[in-house]
Amino acid sequence: MRTRGATYGCRLSGHIWLALLPSLKGATVPFTWFAGYILLGLYYPLLSDKRKVTLFVMTAWFGEMITLAASGLISVFLFGEYTSTLNYPFIEVVRYIALGEFFQHIDALLLAVWLPGTFIELATYHYAAVAGLAEWTGLKDYRALAGGMDPR
Repeated sequence: MRTRGATYGCRLSGHIWLALLPSLKGATVPFTWFAGYILLGLYYPLLSDKRKVTLFVMTAWFGEMITLAASGLISVFLFGEYTSTLNYPFIEVVRYIALGEFFQHIDALLLAVWLPGTFIELATYHYAAVAGLAEWTGLKDYRALAGGMDPR
């Protein structure tokens, strides 16, 4: 005969999973911010001074965490409930910045940093996908899969 609670918490009721669902949905976007650090595992075996790189990566990760938390809090403090309707709330925050009448459009400086960073990130993802596919299929040279980017 089976009694209630005999599984000792191994089975969760459906109501608990429904309560966790909003937290999991909310965690998907911040996970994508930090997913690049998972990609660094591809480059880790190629490094000579792993200790120095580990310290640098942990410092960068902590700095990114503080920056994202601060920008999120500033956006919420400035816009309130309206923040959830904005696609890029921090760009809207930067548009509010005006240092006198001389420095007006500071959002162009933010985009001048953001766009090259996005290009480097996409190039890194492309290399990881091509190198991983070449490793998976057993190709000796990954450049054949690069999709027309080889100048030869």
